[in-house]
Amino acid sequence: MKKPAYLLSLALMSTATTIFPAHNVLAEPKIGNCSVFPVNNIWNTPVDTLPVDSNAQHQRWIDAVGRNTKFHMDFAAGEYQEGFIGIPYNVVDRSTLSQCSAFSFLYAAESDKGGVGCYLDGLAQPPSGYAIPASPVIESGSDHHLITVDSNNCTLYEVFNASYNGRKMTGTGDSGATWSLSSNALRPRGWTSADAAGLPILPGLIRYDEAASGSIKHAIRFTVPVTDGSFIWPARHKTSTSYVPKLGGPVPPPMGAHLRLKKSYVINSALKQDVKILAIIKAMQTYGIINADNGSAWFVTGEPNANWNDTLLKTFSDSLTGNDFEPVDTRCMMVDENSGEADVTRCSAVASTAVASVADCAFSISPKSVFFSNISGKGSVNVTASAASCDWSVQSNNAWVESATTRFTGSQTVSYSVSDNNTGIFRIGSISIANAVFIIVQSF
Repeated sequence: MKKPAYLLSLALMSTATTIFPAHNVLAEPKIGNCSVFPVNNIWNTPVDTLPVDSNAQHQRWIDAVGRNTKFHMDFAAGEYQEGFIGIPYNVVDRSTLSQCSAFSFLYAAESDKGGVGCYLDGLAQPPSGYAIPASPVIESGSDHHLITVDSNNCTLYEVFNASYNGRKMTGTGDSGATWSLSSNALRPRGWTSADAAGLPILPGLIRYDEAASGSIKHAIRFTVPVTDGSFIWPARHKTSTSYVPKLGGPVPPPMGAHLRLKKSYVINSALKQDVKILAIIKAMQTYGIINADNGSAWFVTGEPNANWNDTLLKTFSDSLTGNDFEPVDTRCMMVDENSGEADVTRCSAVASTAVASVADCAFSISPKSVFFSNISGKGSVNVTASAASCDWSVQSNNAWVESATTRFTGSQTVSYSVSDNNTGIFRIGSISIANAVFIIVQSF
């Protein structure tokens, strides 16, 4: 394949004309004048004060992906198979476009027709177009993500498996999604986006301007080969999986799983003087990493940029394994299931109450596990507390298991329900009840 001229001349280009859009160096998660979602969005909320997730099943997420498997920074300055490495993004001022572009999608039922203020042929009709520059940069490789920020309306456009005809201002894709960057709204439950988890891609990218500033103030996107066929907040969509569960064995993470780099991680001496690597490490420890897609194990996503030091990125990748990370349960921060708003003080309140009330209490549950066919069903668990004053909580750990996430006192009965299993595989779910975990296995 002939190498495009813009890649051949990359080293000679000025910052203003490079293939990779030039962005301001800012400490906050912003692009131009647009915040990349509100400061209280889950992507932008620190999780370093949360306790390690005590759910034994969640601890096995890391076993499933690989405790000794090395990480991979899936972005670079170089090229692979004559394409750039990473997911680029475009910035366009909507006021400079004569009109927006029409897109058609394979999964149209779960795709957005257009973004706010974006119309076809300039007509003030319901949003029906995508704000795309004349010659957009599209991700190389197989996923072909097309990401654009409309800096005039602060709207994010993302397309999966995109193909674009700039002359006709038309495009196609498997799926497309738009977001208002000033809103915490999530996609409808069960909807995909340009990412398998139904999440936006842009807020999880490691961007060169942020790393160079020494401050990345958001969580980071990563991929795993297999999930457990479910999703948890803030994810909205699940993917099928070939995983066959074994009781007590490794359990792949769901879409939306949140991990954090341990404070005990020892920084390689070769990396200590590089402000960009230190910024990535700090972000992984402060904001964590979020599972957003199926892909290779422990692949971390960033934007391609001619200024990355590929040697240092490789050294950093080789210094990280799954064992350096720990799961954190961020769902205590959830303000509303349909919103990405996060409030870490809610976790502090729950944690302090739990320590005070459970310290002198003992609990037992019966039964401890159950098996369902692939048909939806209901059940209950009897919880026996050592004293009538013992407080405890219930929380479902899987999207397909419904149970009230609330607090109880004394001995009680917990009711739950499971949905149909249309995944074509066995799946394992759980409910955290007091200090125990109730296991649910469902056939296909």
